[in-house]
Amino acid sequence: MVLHKKYAFLLLLLLALVTSCATVPKKEKDTVSTATVSKNLTVIDDSRFSNDANIRIRASISFKFPDMSNSASAVIEMAKKDSILITISGPFGISVGKLYANPNEFIMNNNLQSTTLTGIPTEKNIMQIASIPLSFNDLMSIFRTSTPQNADKYIYHNELSLFQLAESELYEELIWTNLNNDISRIERKNTSGQTVIIASFTEHHTTEKYRFAQKINLNFPTMNGTVEIKISDISILQQPTNPMRFTKPKSYREHRFE
Repeated sequence: MVLHKKYAFLLLLLLALVTSCATVPKKEKDTVSTATVSKNLTVIDDSRFSNDANIRIRASISFKFPDMSNSASAVIEMAKKDSILITISGPFGISVGKLYANPNEFIMNNNLQSTTLTGIPTEKNIMQIASIPLSFNDLMSIFRTSTPQNADKYIYHNELSLFQLAESELYEELIWTNLNNDISRIERKNTSGQTVIIASFTEHHTTEKYRFAQKINLNFPTMNGTVEIKISDISILQQPTNPMRFTKPKSYREHRFE
């Protein structure tokens, strides 16, 4: 198996942002709960989102793009929404590499190509490396099954039955919830009106007070690509690994993205 560096980083980046909490219970169907369907994302935020949890999960991912299809598995650890450590393996347990990231920096060792990528996880850099038109924080929030922006920045449209991000000059963002008040779909369009990502969330489950999707499907229309992520073996940590950051092997070539 040989992964192009763009897709190796894509796998690590996407898996870095897949988060959930505690032991996975039996799957439950998305049925109507006894709670009233909310038209206020802040109310849902207060009762469901796990932004303050330290998490370790195991996930499998498969992706399909015009010039590459593959699959991998990973162990992902997240210290709240501050920093992330991922170890990723390909088919037959082949070690693909490791990624550490926080809002200000990332370091990724690509074992298949003996290279290390470092830099700042801005939307520009992520687009240059992995062709994903989203910022690090955007993706991290999406994979927590929570809102990319603060919940109070979204307004509800009764006629469309969805939430919309208000007062953004950069993009349009729409969020759908189901009858259980779970986030079921997030869609983002760029300033040209092109849909750049559609994230679908299914197989939700409850852990403590939180709701999580065990299956996440991502569609990148402008890239003609799809990613499927399945989450299992989830646990919540009192304390994350310390330190989470690692160093570059001396023999690896480094590529820096400012």
